[in-house]
Amino acid sequence: MSTDIRMNVLLEMMGDALAGWKQNAIYFPIEYNKRGLLAIEKGYRIKQLKSPKLQFGKGVKGFSVFKSLLKGGVIFPPSQPIECQFIVDSQIGSRFIRDFNGKLDFPLFRKLSYLSNQLGVPMIRSSFESGQIVSICFDDPVSFRMKLQNIREHMNPIYPIIIVGKKENINKKIGPDQADYYTLFKRELGREYKLSTQVVTFETSEYQSKKKDQRKKREDLERVYMNILLGIYVKMGIYPWKLSERLHSDCFVGLDVSHDKELHITGIIQVVGKDGLPLWTKPLSNSERGEVIRRETIEETIYKTLDKFKKMNGRLPKHITFHRDGCGHQVELKVISELLDHLQIKYDYVSIEKKINRRMAYKMEEKKSKWLNSMDFAYVKDEERYAYLCTTNPSESVGMAQPFRITQWTNDMNFDQIIEDIYKLTFMNIHAINKSRLPSTINYADKSASFFARGMLPLDIEMPIQSV
Repeated sequence: MSTDIRMNVLLEMMGDALAGWKQNAIYFPIEYNKRGLLAIEKGYRIKQLKSPKLQFGKGVKGFSVFKSLLKGGVIFPPSQPIECQFIVDSQIGSRFIRDFNGKLDFPLFRKLSYLSNQLGVPMIRSSFESGQIVSICFDDPVSFRMKLQNIREHMNPIYPIIIVGKKENINKKIGPDQADYYTLFKRELGREYKLSTQVVTFETSEYQSKKKDQRKKREDLERVYMNILLGIYVKMGIYPWKLSERLHSDCFVGLDVSHDKELHITGIIQVVGKDGLPLWTKPLSNSERGEVIRRETIEETIYKTLDKFKKMNGRLPKHITFHRDGCGHQVELKVISELLDHLQIKYDYVSIEKKINRRMAYKMEEKKSKWLNSMDFAYVKDEERYAYLCTTNPSESVGMAQPFRITQWTNDMNFDQIIEDIYKLTFMNIHAINKSRLPSTINYADKSASFFARGMLPLDIEMPIQSV
């Protein structure tokens, strides 16, 4: 339901409910004024935010990730080509490989490597004789696991593995825990052998644009392949863009606790620098007692963050912002205070609640104007130091945007600076060209916590982001 339809339906329902009340409870009248829905009438300050300019390769700066990447390429290209290894669904083998002037190759790889070269990241394929291009059958989960164990012995851990299978096979549920084959790939290859994998459905590899205009058709295909490439790049530690203007805080630490079958597990140390790029990423294997993160976990996070930051910058950070997924806890802030006050490092602790029972919309004063998502707006309560922030504008078929709630538990930095940093970090989810609604600190910590809880990430090892 579109934003406009949803808002009008809600207003109509409210009107009907009040009309029914007036008929049945005439001695207890209720008056209703539409102005009561306005944020400003409820004491909120409306803050409009400006999209940050991003920096790409060749000195290119822009707002559009897709166009700017095509123009400038990635900002930090690798010194050596990426060699791609393949695991291919046996059911699609004959359709996935083609003859190109007497040489066999994968059409998907040729398209990916062509675009990747344009982006400044040379890409080659392992030879068919190397043992690093194999087929696998999805029929029997026991044989599947045994085959994976044999396959991983031959794979090179410094290069990515592109896994291509029919969508119905990859999503097929198996075993008592009803895990799918996608999960099995990640468990067997990622957790145990620390191999980076990019799963692509055969249907995506065969994507055909329905656009009639040739330029738009080409762009459609480029978007599909670019998203696959960005997923590979981020797993290999290749960062495609950064913020052109620095954030207010020196670094940001994303913290999350995953909940899976009554287990509470700390997700990932997702540390982001002043330019929005990941400084380092590491899963933590600590099982928490509940919603609150243990003191030992917080200490480990802070000391490793300080050590990494000093090695990279030659000094300790002057200010750290902690982004806590969820409602936040005073006991966590107490531990942070004890550690950082002693080191004379300033800090802020900010909770970010993803799932809230709020929606934001606005409407121009013209008579025929529609209700629209309040993208790039924050509704701020300055005294209470909390705000609702809307960062995306979904299509009408998706419906209203989901805002999230920001609460600053401390008061070192100005609240507007806290909001601005969080907003800019929503542009730093570098695994896809499509903008994410959450800041990269929370988004990657959340994804990694979920992957880790399901046994899809290696234990206690520093790696680039793998949970995309």
